[in-house]
Amino acid sequence: MKNKILKYTAIAAILFAFSSCVKTEYDQPEAAVHSVKFTENTTIAELKALSSGAYTEITDDLIIKGTVISDDKTGNFYKKLILQDSTGGIEIGIDQNDLYATYPTGEWVYVKCKGLKIGKNHEIPQLALEVNGNTGRLPMGAHKYFLFRADGGKPIVPKEMSIDKLGEKNINTLIKLKNVEFVKGDTAKTFADNGSDANRSLTDYFENTLIVRTSSYSDFATSPVPNGNGTFTGVFSVYNNDYQIFVRSLDEIDMDGDRIVKNTIYSEDFTNNINAFSQHSVAGSKQWIHSAFGGNTYAKITGYNAGAQENWLVSPAIDLSAYQNASMTFVQGVGYFNSWDDLTVWVSADYDGTSKPTESGTWTQITGYNYPTTGSGNWSQFVSSGGILLSDYVGKNAVHVAFKYVCGTSNASTWEVASLEVSGQE
Repeated sequence: MKNKILKYTAIAAILFAFSSCVKTEYDQPEAAVHSVKFTENTTIAELKALSSGAYTEITDDLIIKGTVISDDKTGNFYKKLILQDSTGGIEIGIDQNDLYATYPTGEWVYVKCKGLKIGKNHEIPQLALEVNGNTGRLPMGAHKYFLFRADGGKPIVPKEMSIDKLGEKNINTLIKLKNVEFVKGDTAKTFADNGSDANRSLTDYFENTLIVRTSSYSDFATSPVPNGNGTFTGVFSVYNNDYQIFVRSLDEIDMDGDRIVKNTIYSEDFTNNINAFSQHSVAGSKQWIHSAFGGNTYAKITGYNAGAQENWLVSPAIDLSAYQNASMTFVQGVGYFNSWDDLTVWVSADYDGTSKPTESGTWTQITGYNYPTTGSGNWSQFVSSGGILLSDYVGKNAVHVAFKYVCGTSNASTWEVASLEVSGQE
């Protein structure tokens, strides 16, 4: 009996000791550390420059480093990873779902590019891998031999752009559009159709449009398209000849503002005269005159055979104080064209309205609009400038637009201005 008591006592002591070592609360596992022992030696832009479009195998030990901007967690990006650095973006197809778990948005990823191919798929710059004679996505598991995640990255700040300024260099980058809205015909729809991917269209103040492409597998496919105006952030892309943008999350869309309603603030088409404008000769004796030809009426000036000239045609004061957005368009034609440096357009918010423009006001030259081209007989067609945003002048109550003509002692252009219109959004 004594031996049994000793035996049970020993077992109890062991159990007590064991139970005292068992934790009822567990430490949280340490976060995985991702690091690499190499660094990038080229940029995404330099990598893309290796191919003109056709897939080209990368034979050098090139390494790029980019920040993840795609996010397949919401289902709108399918088996692809998009990386962006300071020079541009690149798409990498990977035959695997839930890439966000391995390569979260905002993290750095290094890519050892040797053995991959660089080219375009439907005009989208991408890295691909040739397997059994077929070039395409990296097979499941193959990405770990080329892609290496590294801690320390920060989410890319989207670049603020306007629809009309987007182009090839912006493909595979994160952008933010301001003062945009879905076209009226799309506002009664959802982001995607029932069971099908869909295109919707954004538009801006100038009625430029951009396709919003949404997968039917996205979490927000059945969400209604916003009916208001505001900001839209997404990944810019292309498919063949069509630019498009992909939403990462509805949290990056803020379109609760009033839709755009444009009002004509000022309009002049020089139907009968040019008297509403003032003109100021700084050099030479030539003047702007009213003229008409072929059903068109316009203000016209030429320095032909008259020596050096500088003459300004200045609009009356235009009140933009009640507007949050404003723009202008003008229509012009040229004859015996010499140089656009001779035919320039200027805007001022502090001109006194009477003095020579060279003696009053701070004038800013307007550039980047559409120009006519000289046709047969040295004369162009009349061409609209397209919309010119006047953001720096909204809130001002006396904005003047001026057409400045100059020429030397030879090669004098003829300039014809057919109309000026300023519109605004209150």
